[in-house]
Amino acid sequence: IAVDTTDFFSEHLLVCEETEQGLIPILGNKSVPLGRCDFHHVPFPGLSCLEEANAYEQIKAMRLIIERVRAWNVDLRYAGSWTMDSKERGNKEWSAILRDLFTALYVSYYESIPRCEVITGGTCRFKVDNYVKWLGHEPLRLDDRDLDPISVFHLAGEKVLWTHLREFSKESRDVAKLYSHLWTNHVRIKGTQRKAESSPVIKAA
Repeated sequence: IAVDTTDFFSEHLLVCEETEQGLIPILGNKSVPLGRCDFHHVPFPGLSCLEEANAYEQIKAMRLIIERVRAWNVDLRYAGSWTMDSKERGNKEWSAILRDLFTALYVSYYESIPRCEVITGGTCRFKVDNYVKWLGHEPLRLDDRDLDPISVFHLAGEKVLWTHLREFSKESRDVAKLYSHLWTNHVRIKGTQRKAESSPVIKAA
């Protein structure tokens, strides 16, 4: 179900459970390309969320990144709408497995895209900021200093650390290698399809 305009042209990264009714999403997020936002004349969420928050330093840092990637033909993406089925929470061991599965999906997906960089926000209260930094994301920087978290309007003022990824950490890549067989056999579903293609979203056995 589309949440906003970008959902119609984003790619959604999902870890799913295979059932008799089909693939049921358990957790995931979406990848919003700057280029497609430009094409459809839709604000890039990596910048528009900062503008809504009146985060002036982060806006300046983000605009510098956008200026550079456009000049150098870099594929900049915004990773947003991080979510997990509430039924999957509560079991620490299972949560750790799901985290590893999503890490493998996230790393493998973005490393499959040539010249790709990623912007995302990590919610501090839920320690998502620590997770994305572990992946390799770094806080936005301006004048040689890391910028602080911002209060995000559409998250009821939650503190969120805005980050930028240019290279994944060794630790996150090591996790992705453990599940490389799943990426090899992942399933891609086009927006107009009801059934999954068996062509190069992870299908976890």
